[in-house]
Amino acid sequence: MPGDLRPPSPVPLPDFLAQQITTPPYLVDPYVPAGGIVFLYGKPSLGKSPLTWKMAQCVALGVPFLGCPTAQATVLYIDVDGTPAAELQKRLKLLPQPYPADFQLVLMAPFNIVGRGAESDLARTRLAQMSQSVKPGLVIVNTLRKVHWADDKESDVPSRVYTAFHGLFPGASILFVHHDKKTVLGPSGASTEADEAFSGSQAWLNDATVGLHLVRHGAEGLLRLDHTKTQVSERKPPLMLVLAPDGTTLTTQEEHHFKRLEAAWADLDPAWTKQAKVTAVRGQLGVSESTVWRWLRKWDTVKSPKPHDSTTST
Repeated sequence: MPGDLRPPSPVPLPDFLAQQITTPPYLVDPYVPAGGIVFLYGKPSLGKSPLTWKMAQCVALGVPFLGCPTAQATVLYIDVDGTPAAELQKRLKLLPQPYPADFQLVLMAPFNIVGRGAESDLARTRLAQMSQSVKPGLVIVNTLRKVHWADDKESDVPSRVYTAFHGLFPGASILFVHHDKKTVLGPSGASTEADEAFSGSQAWLNDATVGLHLVRHGAEGLLRLDHTKTQVSERKPPLMLVLAPDGTTLTTQEEHHFKRLEAAWADLDPAWTKQAKVTAVRGQLGVSESTVWRWLRKWDTVKSPKPHDSTTST
């Protein structure tokens, strides 16, 4: 049990291997294990906030997050980033409805979770009250650097911050949003490794259960979510994402392609053969014919209805 101070008992290897050990449950499989610490990092103004807004909404509703299964839970979103309330409201209204009541949002001034003194005590008291009243399964902290004033390059600071939050929100999964370094170029001018891109000690990632790195990938609005570290599963391949020009709406690249395909397909003459339609869509979307055929074959794997066509390919 948590807080059990009894010394652990050695277990013979055959006995350990014979134990029935279940896979840990997830709030978002495989990105957010129940009770785990998730460290999400990326450049400023890239799309980390929209990613966490979408995650909060999906977990609160219990619906898939970017194709990943979720378990429904109440989400407490602690925004310490300083975005004006009016601007934050404007952007959150762009999320698709419904707006779940289990997505609980609180805007707070920066505080020092590991500090001493009246201000830190007051912040911890308020968080403890939220923990009791909201009982969140997932806590999202945006951003990490605004909730402690310690030197984030010191290797003991991450465990102190993580432990403090877990003490206030026992049993909850906690996701921290953090920024990349101002530059991620090494001495030779080459990019550093992804798990070294963030600001501060490497222990921020080492002490987390899961690490996620959001990076720009080619064209404007195209992003890639890298699963850089996990203690509880195999690493998931990079997830390609598209951030809409509104700065809030986030979809997988595949879903984005399907929406474009659906819109283009709906404008075509129903009397055309499927081959003629594929040729027309290829020209509209600027992709190859084989790409259009591949999208059509994958259509059943997404929620959108497949374009109706009773003809067969030629």
